[in-house]
Amino acid sequence: MPEASKKIEFVFLYELYRVGGDCSFEQIIDSTYRHKSTISNVISRLEEEGLVISYSDSNAKIKKRVKILPKAEQIVKLGLDKSKDWTDILVQNLNEEEKSRVMDYLHRINKNLKNYDQNNYNPYPEIQSISYLASYIKKRIHHIAFCFDHRDLELNQIYILIHLAYCEGFCTYKELESAVTVAQSVIVRQMKKLTDAGYVYSRTDEKDHRVKIGILTEKGSVVGEELLRVYLEAEELSIDGFSGEEYQDFINILEKILESIKI
Repeated sequence: MPEASKKIEFVFLYELYRVGGDCSFEQIIDSTYRHKSTISNVISRLEEEGLVISYSDSNAKIKKRVKILPKAEQIVKLGLDKSKDWTDILVQNLNEEEKSRVMDYLHRINKNLKNYDQNNYNPYPEIQSISYLASYIKKRIHHIAFCFDHRDLELNQIYILIHLAYCEGFCTYKELESAVTVAQSVIVRQMKKLTDAGYVYSRTDEKDHRVKIGILTEKGSVVGEELLRVYLEAEELSIDGFSGEEYQDFINILEKILESIKI
């Protein structure tokens, strides 16, 4: 698949495709939670590949818009088809009743989070894929934290601060890599930015100098703990209205889904 199959490029193309194929830079920034410079770089790469074009808004020349091209639409459709294949793998251990119940649970969680999200991040119109809906719910939870008055932070930086706060202020780079689910090089780069901004600092492990440890500063602790609070609050409110039996049933089904993808 073309270079645009890389995660951020595909996310960008999918968001553009989802809103009808033509939108402003601001809309893309809001829906992908990326800085303007990141979006500009992505658009430049996609334009070079002949997947999108950018142009000035006829109603406001200083504003830029971006339009998806047919070649990119095919990439998105192929990605959506692959997500359906992935969903088939996820639910291979579920019977039809369990499939129906888990979709109902996920839609209820999504609705709860929509009600909680004061920034009114609109849900995707019709989500029938378990993998996409579960991914979207996680995205919505992080959006709530992202909009907590810290727009100077990139999304991966928020993930890092939340995890460090969860680990009581410090953990290894390897643990961050696993928790944030990005490459080690991304963790190193984002930790450098967070260090420059005064949120964290790093040191080597006294027992093993090959191991690097990230530590929250006082400033980072304040922000990280507040982001973690908002994140956990969103998670708790996501299951509002679930009975004890429904919650346990949901957990049991999720465990069966996880079992289907164990290697």
